[in-house]
Amino acid sequence: MITFRTYLSDLPLVLLASVLSTLLFGAPLAAQMSSYLESGSSDCPQFAPGTVCTDVSPFCGDDCDNLPFCPTTCWTTSSGPAWSGAGVGSASNNLYCPEGTYANCHYSGPPWPTGTSSDNVPLPCKLNEDGTMASCKCEVFEGPSYVNIYAIMNLGVYYETIAVCGADGSGCLNMGNCPQGSTLGNGDCTGTIAPACQYVAGQDPDNPETSLIPGADLISTYGFGMNTNYNSGSTSCENILFAGCMTAPCQYADDGDSTSGTSYAYCVCPVSRGDISLAQCGQICDLGDQYVWE
Repeated sequence: MITFRTYLSDLPLVLLASVLSTLLFGAPLAAQMSSYLESGSSDCPQFAPGTVCTDVSPFCGDDCDNLPFCPTTCWTTSSGPAWSGAGVGSASNNLYCPEGTYANCHYSGPPWPTGTSSDNVPLPCKLNEDGTMASCKCEVFEGPSYVNIYAIMNLGVYYETIAVCGADGSGCLNMGNCPQGSTLGNGDCTGTIAPACQYVAGQDPDNPETSLIPGADLISTYGFGMNTNYNSGSTSCENILFAGCMTAPCQYADDGDSTSGTSYAYCVCPVSRGDISLAQCGQICDLGDQYVWE
């Protein structure tokens, strides 16, 4: 289990929303995003630091969905907030989403290539000036992916999802009953698709009604498409800053590889400090003052 020590959940909701919008969208879209967030902020709850989301009544009652957009500033477990991964991990926590376009930030971090293929490109996670957020370059995929139920950054969608799937995700399709290589409807991969999945698949910068986070081009989730080009094993790191990109908002990059068809996105991910296990063996834990692992 990962132990986390420092979180951004102590930030007031409006400040966190402002940081998210400014860092993600830059000057052209920041005003639009901030305006939308402010218009819904009166409907969003304020939480004391460390409040567990399930210990309070949902602000949306029994009719929760993606709007109004409220960042998940309560803790999704007693171990931490959504962007920390909440310190818990099991197969059922990882909800199986059968379709959608998503960014995979699982191997992002240093400003140099990692992995086993000479074709791998740098996928840096660069810190902002105050170290609260990181902009991570992530590879884009289409198809099935997984969403950590404890890392859903839209509070209404988090409540909607646990109401259907249970607090641990076991009531919906997940990595346990739909493991790597699964196809919806085959074998054990039959059952209820988590509500969060429809918003990941429906993410549209021009349509908040279908989106997990309004204004974003796409959302960061996890799939297995990069595994063959990266080292197996793990690297244990103690007390380091790291970016939490699961369900973070992303924008398409303009530096894709037209020859191979590979495209990339930049995702804005809240930063935490703690002990983590990287998904590659033999890596350097401390990337210096400007970069962090996802």
